[in-house]
Amino acid sequence: MKIVKVVWEDAWSSSESDWTRAMLQKEPKMMLTSVGYLINDGPDGMDLGMEYCPAQENYRKIQHIPKQYIVSFVTLEE
Repeated sequence: MKIVKVVWEDAWSSSESDWTRAMLQKEPKMMLTSVGYLINDGPDGMDLGMEYCPAQENYRKIQHIPKQYIVSFVTLEE
């Protein structure tokens, strides 16, 4: 079972109105880092489990990261 670290760019939204293109270009990207058990690495994205229960062979706190948002990933443990 692999434990991976994924760096990815998150989507964001704003409730403020009246954005200009120039304002959006200045807005910093929201870069995040997630660490977890690699459940799936498919064409649409990566699925990570934050907790694993060996007795029941299941995961909790699942996170799906779309492939196009992933900047990099490394395996921390096999």
